[in-house]
Formats: sequence, structure tokens, C-alpha cells
Amino acid sequence: MSNCIEIEVMPLKPPSVSKSVDTELVSHEEQEQEPLLHSKKLEAVSKSVDIEAKSSEELDQEPWLHVTKPDTDWDTVQLKSKHTMFLSHSGAQKGFVEQLCEDLERAKQVPFFDKRPDSLPKGEKFAQLIFQAARQCPLAIVVVSEEYFTRSKWPMLELGAFVQTGKCTILPLFLGITCKEFGDVKRREGWFRRWSEWAQEDPRIQVDVWKEALRDLDGRNGLEFSEALGEVAYRKEVVATACTILAKNVQLRDQMLPQMVSAFLKITGCVALKFCLFIFGAFVFFLIGFPLMFKFINYESSKMEEATWPPLPKPECTLGGRTVKCSDYPGIFHQP
Repeated sequence: MSNCIEIEVMPLKPPSVSKSVDTELVSHEEQEQEPLLHSKKLEAVSKSVDIEAKSSEELDQEPWLHVTKPDTDWDTVQLKSKHTMFLSHSGAQKGFVEQLCEDLERAKQVPFFDKRPDSLPKGEKFAQLIFQAARQCPLAIVVVSEEYFTRSKWPMLELGAFVQTGKCTILPLFLGITCKEFGDVKRREGWFRRWSEWAQEDPRIQVDVWKEALRDLDGRNGLEFSEALGEVAYRKEVVATACTILAKNVQLRDQMLPQMVSAFLKITGCVALKFCLFIFGAFVFFLIGFPLMFKFINYESSKMEEATWPPLPKPECTLGGRTVKCSDYPGIFHQP
């Protein structure tokens, strides 16, 4: 029994000793590495200070890019020069639109969405970025709802920019309102009253322009949400429709490109031909016309010099009712 105890006890001692030795070694290594870690922290702090100073200089040059320092590293954010579509919506449908934006990004599209830092960086002059994207995007997805027309002025400002530009395709999504409710006259009268109230507060709002944009939206074929279909299937349908529209736009652009090039060549060819004819005519005139003109002028001047003119008649005067020559009476008429 004692042998068994000794056998059981003996293996337990080395691990305890090795563990203490390991802890001592680790603590010793940590003490050696502590100055290095401290120096690395100082380098990181100095580097961050340099980055902040550099970014502050850039922000002074472009004040609309002035951003705060949230969890996201906004210093690395850059605006994308071209978005494929614009997501216009009210804040009431923010959750749906955010999920739709993720679906579109998975389909390799670049939507303009106000929650994305590459669309609207945290800073000033966001209106400039919104209207710039509204003019550039080839497709505008408009999430139609009651709040779209009554909650804030920005959705209607975006819709007015789409219609006035006239270059983008507008796809209405009837999510918070049905097509029948969208066309209700009494409902629209309430929208118009709300717009008039906003126009009194902000004279830049033009109610007539918004009404024209609403009439333009009437003629657009859109996608209506169905409870039976579900939100996931509805988003898939929206993504497929948006990708199809963009593909058709690219195909149409590719088809029109040769025609535009040929028309450009025709115009430039006619202009170039006229220019070449003008240059050729000017060259011929200076090469042949000028010498002939000078020869003609010299010939005419020589003829004028050789021509004999008849003598001028001597002056006559009247004296006592009869005509006499003034040269016969030099003393009277002071003639030599």
C-alpha cells in the first residue's frame, strides 16, 4: 500500500514545480517585453496623431467632408464616383430599404443609400451629395408610402430631381401603400396641403414641381407588395427587376454607341471637308490670284501714264458784255 502511495505521489511533484518555473519564466519574459510594448504604444499614438493632423488639413480644404470619429474608421472612406441606383425612401421604411441595399450589394450593384459611408459620409453639405447622385444614377428605386409624401421634404426633393433630370429610370415600390390608395384624390389633397405648409416655411420648395413629379410617377409601372408573397420574395423580385433594367440600359447604350460614333464622324467629316476646301481655296488664291491681281494693277497704271490728255482750255472772262481771254489783259485780270 505504501508503494502505491509513493507511486501516486511522485508524479504529482514535477508538474507543480514545472508550472511554477513556467510562470516565473513567463513573468520574466513579460518584464523584458514590457519596454518594447510601451514603445510600440507610443509609436501607435504618434502615428494616430500624425494621421489626425493630416486628415484635419484635408478637411479644411474640403469642409463638406468633415467627419467625426465614430466606431467606423471614416478616414479611409472615399466617395464612389458612380452609383448604379438611388434608393429613395422615407425613414418609416428604413429597415426594409437597408435589407434591400444588402441584397443589391450581394448582386454586385452599388446603390446610393444614406446609411452607407460611401454614399453620405458623416459631415456637412449632404444635400450636395444627394442631388449629385440623383443626377448621376441611371436607376431610382422609389419606396412609395404615406410617409414618403408627408413625413419629410427630402423624399419629394429627390423625386423632383429624378424627374427634372430626365435621364434615370424610376421604379416605384408600393410598400406602405397600395396602388389604389396612391391614386386616391382625397389622399393627394392632404399631401398638397402638407407641401403648401412646407413651402411657406421654405420658399425654395415649389409645389407645382412636386405635383408634376407626382404625375410622372403615376405613369410608371412599379411593384406592389403582397402579404401573401412575403417580404423576402418581394425583395428578390425587386433585385431581379433592378438588375434587368440596368442590363437593358447597358445593352441600349452599347447599341447606340456605334450610331453615335458614326454621327460624330459624319459631322466632323463634313466640318473637316469644308475646312480643307477653305484651306485649298485660300492657297490657290494666294498662289495664283495675288500675282494676277498685281499684274493687272501694274498694267492699268502703265496705260494711264501713256495716255495723252487734251490741253485744258485757257480761262476766259467777260468784259463789256463780250468774252475775252484773260491772258490778253494781264494788267486787268492779274494774269501773267
